Amino acid sequence: MKEKTRLIIGAAVIVAVVGTLALYSVSDESIDLMELVGIVLVPMLLVFGAFFFLWRRAKSIRSGLPTEDEYSKKISYKAGYYSYLVSLYVALAGMFFELEGHELGAAVIIIPAMVFMGSYLYLERRGDPSGL
Repeated sequence: MKEKTRLIIGAAVIVAVVGTLALYSVSDESIDLMELVGIVLVPMLLVFGAFFFLWRRAKSIRSGLPTEDEYSKKISYKAGYYSYLVSLYVALAGMFFELEGHELGAAVIIIPAMVFMGSYLYLERRGDPSGL
């Protein structure tokens, strides 16, 4: 039951993000192409990544398997470690290049999230548990 609740909450968050993006994109403000890419494309990549993780969990729940095992936890911890390191370097680079606060905040959230998804998928596909 706990896994189903987590799955429903995750799906609700995805729907809320997509709805917010849709409302923002049809607002009265004029949005140029580069803003549209930054506002819609990057969050949509994150939403598709979250959808992939939720789809995998739903498939595990339907087949009666546990949603997380020791191997997936190790992969998640290692991907989180890589993401944490990237977030530190992104913050340092943003301060070095004197980014504004909202730009730095967005970069510190979006870039490590994409690194987490990419490293998680890479480590999962690599399939070498002894290297973790």
